Amino acid sequence: MKNKLLIAKPGYNAETDTNPDHFIFSSDYNTLKYNISNCVNITIIGNDTEQITETTIAHNLNYVPFFVVYVKIPDLNLGYAITPYYANRPTDSPTVFREAEAFIDDTNLYVRFRNKSANTYTATFCYKIYKNNLGV
Repeated sequence: MKNKLLIAKPGYNAETDTNPDHFIFSSDYNTLKYNISNCVNITIIGNDTEQITETTIAHNLNYVPFFVVYVKIPDLNLGYAITPYYANRPTDSPTVFREAEAFIDDTNLYVRFRNKSANTYTATFCYKIYKNNLGV
């Protein structure tokens, strides 16, 4: 018998149930494994021309890992997972925009903020870089 860890949902028996939909966790399936988790603050200086502020975070895994990034901008009362997103783009002023994005390669995670408005912001980027290799 193979040893495994199972956590059944309420009302189900982890010792006898075989339906994977009845488990909260099963070691029979792959899970995400943390490598690095942290937050960085980036100050975005405002003026009427587009400003791009980028921060590089080293992971040194030598392959492209799975990652997630969340950005929060308290001054705008915004918080989003990055896919990237566009925030506060007024319909009467298409020249004002704020954009956050993140991308990764085999050694670094890059978080970038583009701002084309007169205001200065501090954005907090929280990220998790996993050990899971995307194979790309």
